[in-house]
Amino acid sequence: MRWKLKKNRNIHINLAKNIKNRLKRDNLLKEIIETITEKDNIYIVGGFIRDILLNKETRDVDFLYDGNLLDLLREIATNIQGSYRYNTRFMTGTLELKGRTFDFATTRCEKYPKPGVLPVVKYCPLERDFKRRDFTINAIVWDIKNSKIIDPLGGVEDILSGILRITYEKSFIDDPTRMVRGVRFAGKYLFNIDKKTVRCYNTALKKDSLSTISASRLKRELDLIFMERSFENISLLIEKIGLFKCSSKKFTHIYPYLNENNIPQFNRDYFIMSCIDDSNVKRAYPREWDRLNRMSKLNEEGLFNVYKRFGDTALLLYLLFKGKSGITSINILKKIRKFDRMKVGGIIKKFKPKLPKYRYVETINKIANMYLEGKLKSENDIKIYINRMEV
Repeated sequence: MRWKLKKNRNIHINLAKNIKNRLKRDNLLKEIIETITEKDNIYIVGGFIRDILLNKETRDVDFLYDGNLLDLLREIATNIQGSYRYNTRFMTGTLELKGRTFDFATTRCEKYPKPGVLPVVKYCPLERDFKRRDFTINAIVWDIKNSKIIDPLGGVEDILSGILRITYEKSFIDDPTRMVRGVRFAGKYLFNIDKKTVRCYNTALKKDSLSTISASRLKRELDLIFMERSFENISLLIEKIGLFKCSSKKFTHIYPYLNENNIPQFNRDYFIMSCIDDSNVKRAYPREWDRLNRMSKLNEEGLFNVYKRFGDTALLLYLLFKGKSGITSINILKKIRKFDRMKVGGIIKKFKPKLPKYRYVETINKIANMYLEGKLKSENDIKIYINRMEV
């Protein structure tokens, strides 16, 4: 026990040093800090501290104040010639300075009149504010005046252990957007979701909690997922948890959003194919589905033939509903895209200039399927194979 206490103390000391160094490097943030450094009960909270622990650069800074936030914002804006906005209902505000925005909030507790609706908030001291937050990794604060970490829920240890854990049992019921946010954090940072949190996911899914939130709130969370570099990891988690294995009624709620132009096509297709239930996939792609069902002897056709005739979407449909079990569609699609970049037709012409024209397509299809099956693994393997072909 002594060793663990000493270890945690060292972690907090190193984290405090890193936070101080990061604050010094950011001139705008440093200017704000200098204005408020003598005031009691002002904190930096959440993602800023999390990202420092994960050795990630961040400009996302949230302040927390146990006091009259409107007066604080007015004072800071006056001292540093910035502008501010204040939201009376949620006791939050923003400070705008030289093109950057900093978020502020009053320490507060929340009460949800019914699941999925926006909460009613009221002031509370810092100790109670921790318990309303979504995950322990976002419930760590830096006391600006006293230069110390406050971490009553063990968020620092969870970050270092790679664990995502909710702060209280009804979290997903109260605010189901946290379910979407949770898979984004876990997929982005490669965190494991702890057992209690998984049970809470299952409970909320049985209650169909996602259907209680508005389309606009769901859209905001999905926007962040679709633009995330770790989209594939997040999608695998969504599929595993069954987050959007939803009813037809709920699918009609999501589908208009999925057709928006700002979503990358590949991400959209993969999300629908892997994260939505089968009946809704058919509804999402009626034309492609009809084409595939009308094709004779589909299982005898090569994957590359399906791709060339009907495109990425049809290929994914084929793999999921007609293809061999155990094939991961996203990996096959990646291979095909890589294969396309190899310009196999040019390689064939180089090594087999006398090959009849009708044999080119046949040869490309054969090589493509061998590549997808792993019998040919690189461009060099393909060159050797073509060179050894019998005409």
